[in-house]
Amino acid sequence: MSISLIQRLINQENLDGWALYDFHHTNDLMWELLKFPRDAHVTRRVFYWIPREGKPVKVVHAIEKNALDFLEGDSLVYRTQDELKEVLRKTLGKKIAMEVSSEIPVISKVDAGTFTMLQGLGIEIISSGKLLQRFTSVLSEEQIKAHLEAADVVSKTADKAFEFVRGELLQGKLLYEGDVQEFILNRFTDAGCITDHSPIVARGANSANPHYMPKGRGAPIKRGDFLLIDLWCKRRGEHGVYGDITRVACTEKPTEKQQAAFEVVREAQRMAVEMIEMNETVRGCDVDRLVREYLEERGYKDNILHRLGHNITGQLHGNGANLDSFETMDERELIDNTCYSVEPALYFPGEFGLRLEFDILYRNGKVQVTGGVQDSLTVLV
Repeated sequence: MSISLIQRLINQENLDGWALYDFHHTNDLMWELLKFPRDAHVTRRVFYWIPREGKPVKVVHAIEKNALDFLEGDSLVYRTQDELKEVLRKTLGKKIAMEVSSEIPVISKVDAGTFTMLQGLGIEIISSGKLLQRFTSVLSEEQIKAHLEAADVVSKTADKAFEFVRGELLQGKLLYEGDVQEFILNRFTDAGCITDHSPIVARGANSANPHYMPKGRGAPIKRGDFLLIDLWCKRRGEHGVYGDITRVACTEKPTEKQQAAFEVVREAQRMAVEMIEMNETVRGCDVDRLVREYLEERGYKDNILHRLGHNITGQLHGNGANLDSFETMDERELIDNTCYSVEPALYFPGEFGLRLEFDILYRNGKVQVTGGVQDSLTVLV
């Protein structure tokens, strides 16, 4: 972590500084950014103040005065709540960044009591979301390579999974959703990859549930079924970055409704990529809004259940900008060397759900689609 780089960004945002705060490991973003030792023991409130210029300051409790010794800067020690308030009043600026957000829950880590206390000291608190993503979502060249490898694995695995389903159906075998899940997980293992959760394999009406998970072996997959698979994995090791895609198929000829939904959703994907490529700077919320308005204009307003996409890092859902004006209003811009899912979808309860997902790497204002593109509705038999 470069303090000088952080201070340059703080100045760009016209802030007095950045106050990273934690209590009982409630701010995992602070731990990630500052690279806390794995055995760190923090049971009292700590602050790491990075001013727009000058040395950082560590605010620690008397019984844990060495809690931040691994960081540069001078330490200020408090014992009582009144002492803490006085230290903060003298140390922090009047306009500061912290892990707060009224819109984006994953970057809102400061408890209400501390937030109110600081406001009572006359401090204006701004979300650190823009600062954070430059340190938690930007991928190294090694990570970009790892993402490309993972994206290749999920793409090939999706193809193999559909081939598996086709073969089983043609042989008249009884096949369940859980069997396809197991097939996918075995392919990941063979490729040296891991995942944080079993893939989604959903037939028919089950696919209208975006986070469907079968119980036991799940439902049987039969001729005439609509089938959705959503799969994600990453290479083993500390530099692994997820690949995350969704593909759809019909075991037999699709209905007119399924075909129409596919064409609209695929066009929505194209529009999203085109917008990102055509604009020098673009906010996640604006990409989502463009796609959502397109879907709504075609009569699908009630069939939209979630945002367009999410940031991807070593975590499936990273802490960078999301393509979202639906669940939240993510006004952060897409920045260089970051990765996102693009997954427009329409859901028809009791019938089917159609989601198309690939990933994009955003580099130097250019978009590289990863994980493969599904241009037509796959027919298996």
